[in-house]
Amino acid sequence: MYRWDDFGWESNLYIFRDLVSNLSLSAYVAETNSSVELKDCLKDIVEKLGSPCAVISDKEGAIVNAVKDVLPGVKHQLCQWHFLKNLGEAIVGAFYNELKVLLKKSRESTVSPNSS
Repeated sequence: MYRWDDFGWESNLYIFRDLVSNLSLSAYVAETNSSVELKDCLKDIVEKLGSPCAVISDKEGAIVNAVKDVLPGVKHQLCQWHFLKNLGEAIVGAFYNELKVLLKKSRESTVSPNSS
């Protein structure tokens, strides 16, 4: 899997999906990490597809502000993956990165049952 910044791109990629059908509805490349650009994008999506019943995101500041302004009254929930990641970092604190390295080494050293 590639990360957006692996290519040296300074932009942010936002993908809007319908989690019921698992279809991607729209994608948007933002030159900055500002709610102004996201507001324009959200307005365009609402105009074309209507207002969503809920928004799930990593609760990045720009997203929170854009959703609050463009979609007042729409529930905004923190993504479960981001929630668990943030919780893990908070619980194990300074050991989080060390734990990730140890788990990766453990996974790499595990011998599969079919290998000789």
